[in-house]
Amino acid sequence: MILIVSQTIDDHIDFLFERLDNTKKDQIVRFNTEEFPTLVSIMLSDAPSLNIKGRIHLLRDFSSVWYRRPADPHISSTVKNSVAREYALEESWNILNALWEGMDWPLWINHPAKIKKAKHKWSQSVVARRIGFMCPRTLVTNNPDEARSFCRMVERAIIKPVFTSHFQSENGWNMIYTNPISSEDLRIQDIELAPATFQEYIPKKIELRVTVVNNKVFACAIESQANSKTKDDWRHYDLDNTPHHPFNLPSHIKDMCVRIVKHYDLNFGAIDLILTPDNKYYFLELNPNGQWAWIEEMSGLPISSAIIDLLFSRE
Repeated sequence: MILIVSQTIDDHIDFLFERLDNTKKDQIVRFNTEEFPTLVSIMLSDAPSLNIKGRIHLLRDFSSVWYRRPADPHISSTVKNSVAREYALEESWNILNALWEGMDWPLWINHPAKIKKAKHKWSQSVVARRIGFMCPRTLVTNNPDEARSFCRMVERAIIKPVFTSHFQSENGWNMIYTNPISSEDLRIQDIELAPATFQEYIPKKIELRVTVVNNKVFACAIESQANSKTKDDWRHYDLDNTPHHPFNLPSHIKDMCVRIVKHYDLNFGAIDLILTPDNKYYFLELNPNGQWAWIEEMSGLPISSAIIDLLFSRE
């Protein structure tokens, strides 16, 4: 049996389900974490189990887990007191974390503790250089003077978040994009309030999204420079005007992509690279739980098939 941990709205799970035959669908249990604790029960005992929609699933029966994008547990509206709601939410997460840590399932894509460790981008760059990747010169700091000095040192500089590229406000979710910055920019003073990442700007011929599933490597070229909207950050999605196509990576770059994913003991990773006009490859970052469905839709790369094969490899 396969356990999928996510939330009610998750396009990637829907995308994968569309590519499953009915026999495989019958072997999958989906656990939407926002349905806990109001609609789902967890029993941690000598025989740990989940009760989802009135059906009990023994956790020992699962051979693989796809840990996608869980949402916060939903605390019942009958709990009015804010302190009590905070306590209930914390305890709900505690039992979920106990479940992840307590179950020795043969295969994870990916274990949440390993996802957390792999998310730190500055440490990724240290590991990437050790493996053999070229990386942009980088400064992570809350010191405005050091930031200005760095911006003067490099020919062109960009600024981006240290860790979190999106945040929630009264108007919903907001994305923090990569942007050019100069040493004279008055906003640099604001990093006294919260640190930021300053990086040498690397000229782009194309950008590459490399999806690693176990030992399989799927490279997609993103023609971000063909579109003024995506020149600095392709996450300003304009897919109709930004060509995507499969790309044949050199074997040593493929090998390094697999090695950095395996360094963090992951079975899946989405890696962003730059190919410069003089054909040099630069590592930007590894996302241990990154999006990939749009890459498959636009390029035809069979990423979902590789994930399905891996999930069912322990059956």
